[in-house]
Amino acid sequence: MQPANFALAAEFLESTPEPALIKSADGTYLFINAAFERAFGVKKSDVIGRKADELWGDYITDNANRSDADILADGDTLSYEINYKRGDGTSIDLLVRKFLMTDKDDVRLIGVTYSDITKLKNVERELAESEERYALASHEVGIWD
Repeated sequence: MQPANFALAAEFLESTPEPALIKSADGTYLFINAAFERAFGVKKSDVIGRKADELWGDYITDNANRSDADILADGDTLSYEINYKRGDGTSIDLLVRKFLMTDKDDVRLIGVTYSDITKLKNVERELAESEERYALASHEVGIWD
């Protein structure tokens, strides 16, 4: 890749609206983008050079460490969902995608992107509640499909 392409790729990663990060094989955060800062309410200076257990609660740390080990062991892309409670008390549902990367020296790194799926999860919960109410109502009045 030519230097101009590196600059373009770096700008893309920094500008994407999806939170993203890169960390070393030992779990040290090497890069987070601006969207990550906004989504998780952190600053780059507080994250870079640290590991999950220094930043997040047990739930996030356990998921991160387990999925990092899986990525490093088999190299497959991994996707899973988490619910993250922010410092301000709000929470967001996220689809996490992890993948194996290598740098120019073939050092293995872990790339991670996050998609906010809160609206989708809210609609799923509302649909489930509606189906539950329908089932109860149809049972009470004897409606058959």
